Amino acid sequence: MRGPVSEVTFAGLMSTLLMISTLFLAFNVRPARSSPATIIVPDDYPTIQAAIDNASAGDTIFVRAGTYNCSIQIDKPLTLKGENNQNTTLRLQRAKSYPELMALHVIASNVTISGFHLIGPESVSDDVMLIAVDGRNGVTADNCVIKNNVLEEYGTDALVLKGSHNDEVVGNVISSQDGSCMYLRSSNNCLLKNNTLSGSEWTGIFLDTSSNNTVSNNFITNQTDSLGGSEHTGAITFGIFSDDNTVTGNTLVNNDYGVSCLGYTQNNVIYHNNFVNNKQQANDELDSPQPPANFWDNGYPSGGNYWSDYRGNDSFSGPYQNVTGSDGIGDAPYVIDAVSSDRYPLMSPWKNPVGDVNMDGKVDGKDIAIVALAFGSAPGDLGWNALADVNGDFRIDGKDIVTVAIHFGKG
Repeated sequence: MRGPVSEVTFAGLMSTLLMISTLFLAFNVRPARSSPATIIVPDDYPTIQAAIDNASAGDTIFVRAGTYNCSIQIDKPLTLKGENNQNTTLRLQRAKSYPELMALHVIASNVTISGFHLIGPESVSDDVMLIAVDGRNGVTADNCVIKNNVLEEYGTDALVLKGSHNDEVVGNVISSQDGSCMYLRSSNNCLLKNNTLSGSEWTGIFLDTSSNNTVSNNFITNQTDSLGGSEHTGAITFGIFSDDNTVTGNTLVNNDYGVSCLGYTQNNVIYHNNFVNNKQQANDELDSPQPPANFWDNGYPSGGNYWSDYRGNDSFSGPYQNVTGSDGIGDAPYVIDAVSSDRYPLMSPWKNPVGDVNMDGKVDGKDIAIVALAFGSAPGDLGWNALADVNGDFRIDGKDIVTVAIHFGKG
């Protein structure tokens, strides 16, 4: 473990970061943008759909606190913002004209939805997907942001991404009494981060033929099947042909399964997660390709995951755990099945260091470089990297640089 950064080192680091920031501000020049309008509901239009229909691309629709019974379709790039996710309530209803009973149906790219409390119909016969970003049937619906909402679903999947890429689902609280809290189908390069998911009888996060996604720092609990459970029911499930995903920093508690890989998946990397009191902590079906298909640790010394039922000791260290002295990693692997195992199980629950942008367990020059490369960007900009948004304000600026600098050397 590194010691504290000296005053001289810290001063030099801050000078370097200031110079990097200045350079990126100088060279990261963009064409001037026309000023978008802000439309207020119900001041300017009585309904949200009327405001959307009359908005121009890039506008913001601000919805005042209140309860709105509605079904919505967004067909242009815009921001839909509620006053507060506790008192700006959308009681979403079945819209027969929408495919697959989608209540808030997004069929455009660069859409942001934030600050709402979304509630689905309580009648099972009126099951709807609360939010569906739908990039199918010749439609492009990419680069969308779903953030800081509360979703309550009663009969089917709450939030769905279908054929939609480069989306960010951040800071939402989602519960579902059936279906999945989040369902991705043929959706790649998405970030699912800092969400709290509970209460589904299917899956917290289901990735189906979806690859290169990052599932990070979510809290997922009570994903259980009252009818007896299956390998589909749990916190995070990989369906077939969902490859090259990264699952890190999540806490998975009291689910039927923690993480379940249903076969025909490969190169998913699962590390620095906390598996706590799940009925079966992990499942890795290896139909094809031949093992090893998925990776349950990040190598040494970064380590693997914390398993609440691990009973090993920590008397040794090193890549082969044969050097006298503890290192916070169990001396024996955590066995998932006859083929799969976490080679470096953590002895204590994982806590991600602040400023650890690349999630390798330490804050160093690699993290600074990632923030510097994305400096000055916002969602939808060329060079935007959601992981570099350290403080979660959807803009990469000096605040993110300073946060990394303050925590430099930790881990």
